[in-house]
Amino acid sequence: KAWLWTFVAATFTVFGVRLSRAATILSDLLTSEFSGTIQCDRAKMYWSLELDPAPHPLRHRLQWCWAHLKRDFQALIDSSDNQAKRLGHDLMRPTKGLFEVWARYRDGTISRRGFVRLMRPIRDEIDSLLLRGAFSGNPSLVGMCNELYNHRDWLWMFVEEEGVVPTNNASERSLRHAVIWRKLSFGTQSA
Repeated sequence: KAWLWTFVAATFTVFGVRLSRAATILSDLLTSEFSGTIQCDRAKMYWSLELDPAPHPLRHRLQWCWAHLKRDFQALIDSSDNQAKRLGHDLMRPTKGLFEVWARYRDGTISRRGFVRLMRPIRDEIDSLLLRGAFSGNPSLVGMCNELYNHRDWLWMFVEEEGVVPTNNASERSLRHAVIWRKLSFGTQSA
């Protein structure tokens, strides 16, 4: 097996094919010269950048993708567990508000200052709901909610830092052609 890594910048995209999804790949490809923000799903390989005790320019520079989170909240809504379903609905409401405020900021309807101000109650509500899930005692909620709450800075980098967006859609779009090619050709599973 091989994995296609993608790194999208404002003016170029870099692809790397590696035999692993290990966190060491990030350090190899994003050297100490990198000073940007990584927008990603919640895969554990990105966490190693935070857990590394040595000073590293990538520490606290993650933005978890809200499109992925929205799918996770939808999975809670679709659950047969009523407590999970309720929390899923409660998380989805402010998440939709988040995307509405982001769209207004992106299209210039509101200023950066207005965006940050409007995001504050959304952020507080989501943080509160994550705590509710973390202390629910429900095994289907505790792990995910603890993970999100304990790393909540990675949820809100797009509010704190101008130029960061709430999703990793640019990377997903850049991978689209390679994913289609792999499906049609059997990619690395063929001779």
